[in-house]
Amino acid sequence: MSELDQIQMQFNPTALGFLNAILGFILFGVSLDLKPEDFSRLFKMPKPVLVGLIGHTFILPLITYLLILLIHPAPSLALGMVLIAACPGGHMANFMTKLSKGNTALSITISSVSTLIAAFFTPFNFSFWSGRVPYLQDLVRKFHLSFLDMVSTLLVLVVIPLLLGLYMSVKHPTTAEKIQRPIKMFSLLFFFSFLIYGIVSNVHLFKGKAYIAFLLVVLHNAIALASGYLLGKIFKLDNADAKTLSFEVGIQNVGLGLVLIFSFFNGLGGMALMASIWGVWHILSGFGLSYYFSKK
Repeated sequence: MSELDQIQMQFNPTALGFLNAILGFILFGVSLDLKPEDFSRLFKMPKPVLVGLIGHTFILPLITYLLILLIHPAPSLALGMVLIAACPGGHMANFMTKLSKGNTALSITISSVSTLIAAFFTPFNFSFWSGRVPYLQDLVRKFHLSFLDMVSTLLVLVVIPLLLGLYMSVKHPTTAEKIQRPIKMFSLLFFFSFLIYGIVSNVHLFKGKAYIAFLLVVLHNAIALASGYLLGKIFKLDNADAKTLSFEVGIQNVGLGLVLIFSFFNGLGGMALMASIWGVWHILSGFGLSYYFSKK
């Protein structure tokens, strides 16, 4: 195994609990915007929603698997790629879709449904696809992963905050409207501050190695964004829907990925490095692509 596979980013239990709380708070704030009709679109316009969900839960993990077999990165970097691909869609995709003149309603539906089903599909996709790569098995066995433990963690971190926000939006819409903006703003500010602190405080561990992860993230993210758009075109969706799928497949909830890395993988260096760089890069690439789409 490479040096990256021996590095561990350390967070004490208090800091990790704080990160978990921030993530739950972010998802609660995001879901204050949700309405029941955001989920009913699954039945009103099933084709684009299902294509988006297939792209996110099957096509991206499959492409990631093939990319790993092709370029054979260090095991911890490869596990980071698999975990990123297994995470639910990032809700930043909704804003990027709006800027790109895509189908914002479709984006909200795909992001929300992918988040709800993440409690099952994230651990399933990680276990399934990482198990298909022979040279990763020695590293995976070190962590004694429990599928049920990961499912229960995701239920608490993702599904419950989302359902609580949806309940608040339906039952107390005036209050939800008043608090959603400050909650979103402060929770995201805290999260990115935490992310930057984690990178800066551990940067000495990755001296001379971070560029490898950066190049992998750029390649992986570009393929993810392109595959979402191409998937829309293959299924003959209109251009607005195809642009939407580009962001829904290419923008991931890496905050959740980082929580899982510190909770189940002891802050494994290559995985944490991939998720941290992705968290910054996919914002830059996503907004760059949304600007391009809006002018095209």
